[in-house]
Amino acid sequence: MALVCAAAVLCAADVRAAEGGILPPDRVADWSRAGVPGGIPTDRDHLLDVTQEPYNADNTGAADAQPAIMKAIADAAENDVVYLPAGTYRIDRGISVYGGKGRLTIRGDGQDRTIIRPTGPQSGGISVKPADGGDWWYARRLKLDIAGSHARGATELSVGDTTPLDAYPNGGVGQLCQISLKNDLRLPVMTTAGFEYARKYVTRIVGRTGTTVTISPPLLFDLPQELAPVLRPVGRYTEFVGIEDLTVDGVHCPSGNCLVNIGQAYGCWIRNVTVRNGERRLLSIDGSLHCEMRHCNLYGRKVEAQPNSGGLFLTMSTACLIEDNILSPATEMSGGATGNVLAYNFCDDVGVQGNLLCASLNANHGAHNSFNLFEGNFMPRFQSDGYHGSASHDTAFRNWFHGTSTRTTQYWICVTLNRFSRDYSLVGNVLGRRGFDWLREVEMEGFNYAKHFICSFGYPNMGNGWCNGRTAQPSQGRYWADWDPSVGTAIRGVLTERTSDETGVITLTSGTLTPGQSPMLRGGQTQSWVRIGRVEGDTAEVDARPWGARLPRVNTEVLLFPGAGGFQELDLDVAATTLRKGNYNFHDGGVPPDEALGDAVLPPSLYLDGKPDWFGDLAWPPFGPDTDFEDNTIPAQARYEEIGMQG
Repeated sequence: MALVCAAAVLCAADVRAAEGGILPPDRVADWSRAGVPGGIPTDRDHLLDVTQEPYNADNTGAADAQPAIMKAIADAAENDVVYLPAGTYRIDRGISVYGGKGRLTIRGDGQDRTIIRPTGPQSGGISVKPADGGDWWYARRLKLDIAGSHARGATELSVGDTTPLDAYPNGGVGQLCQISLKNDLRLPVMTTAGFEYARKYVTRIVGRTGTTVTISPPLLFDLPQELAPVLRPVGRYTEFVGIEDLTVDGVHCPSGNCLVNIGQAYGCWIRNVTVRNGERRLLSIDGSLHCEMRHCNLYGRKVEAQPNSGGLFLTMSTACLIEDNILSPATEMSGGATGNVLAYNFCDDVGVQGNLLCASLNANHGAHNSFNLFEGNFMPRFQSDGYHGSASHDTAFRNWFHGTSTRTTQYWICVTLNRFSRDYSLVGNVLGRRGFDWLREVEMEGFNYAKHFICSFGYPNMGNGWCNGRTAQPSQGRYWADWDPSVGTAIRGVLTERTSDETGVITLTSGTLTPGQSPMLRGGQTQSWVRIGRVEGDTAEVDARPWGARLPRVNTEVLLFPGAGGFQELDLDVAATTLRKGNYNFHDGGVPPDEALGDAVLPPSLYLDGKPDWFGDLAWPPFGPDTDFEDNTIPAQARYEEIGMQG
């Protein structure tokens, strides 16, 4: 049994980039296949009007329309459209398309014509995801050990025995699956809390034999057998569901959750949708494959920038296309986002915390993301923050990261690659803006926030310019004081006193702790964050009460992973492994000599074969050292400016 498999590793644009000397072959992926397979359907025209019999949804905002909309979703056949005519739809509970229901579209009459307004403490927005999560979240659900070593680009994986897949529909063929492996500490793949299997990606089983499975997309990174790679089927997922031509407005929704959620989905999309006025988060795509978000508008939170808040959250998803959107506030990627394309998006209203400019596009807030392409975006700052762990092999190509803000003059940096960022490629970008004084790179000893920098490499913290004055360079055998390359932490000890089930004293045998620190403790059956209290000599008080956890027995050996507050050295391998080529910056007023292209030529795109129709009369490619970038505009920016002119 088999499905059609698209398994090429390199597309034409990637081959040109590699052979033309722009990018090394081991840094490119098949970005041309990102998004909904075959494109977003255009032939869905059978409408179920929710305002008509038998649904009779209220579209004045006076009554709860959620039950009527949910009934229409339940009645929808394959390729039907659940149609919401112009009006305001109050929903007192969320609208959900659960696993097992798919191939339908929820469509309005246009942004700001059809408005869905979640209201009340039980309300939510629109959710396209299984009700109880995928099998890969549960330790006792099926996982298949991958036998032998498999190289990047492989599509057939040996798993010994595929009989367990018989429990899934169609013998598992068509199932989404997660492929992951133990952390490769040589790259390194690592997390500040010591979690294993941080490097992962989502693919799909498209065929099987008695001992092998065939997957698509193919492997984006090697699977050495010594890192114990595994394959986990999802069990429940939704496919080919679209959300189109409407607004979700959370002005009356107190929930801090996202107003639109796409999870464990295949080939789903959000098109021409506004999501606004969320409490913390606006839209998430999680654990999904080949999904798409285009021509959308995310803006407006009811609180200023703060931890765990933002606009788009792209987590543990593969081959998704985020194209031609207004993304304000920030975008955050985490948890194994791999092989995605974020292109031609516009961001202006980035967050400010403590008068410091925040990132507008954060490529890594949680380990381990890789092989993502960022192309043609216009935004203040690109960042890989390293807060929870590592990322690698991402490419920023032909973007304009201008580093400026109308809201603050502090902490202007165009590109920030923090600790644990490896093998990043910055090629053909425009960095900075005319009319300001720019320095090329942050000084090693820290910096004044009033200064403006083109780049920052290797600093340990996402929101400040401090380090402890020491350096780490694992490639040269110089490690962080908090790190041991064999187990991931240098902080070890024994629980020598248990003052209660949740509190006690640890005697350290190596490493250091500081009062107020919150490391991850592992020992016996315990895995929990703990709070460090008084520290005297080699003893430290620990408290697990804030996390409701029990400490292990007395005399248990423990490992303590320092968390985000550890690893405070300057990471020199960030700059050493970053490829910089053909970037125009406003410190040098051009491409600096050490980034000269030589005989290489920048292709117009790394995922498009030519100018897309939706660019209209605008210049393409819009940005790069070989363009009139100061005169150019991307479509999302043009829409943003038009909205601004209209008030």
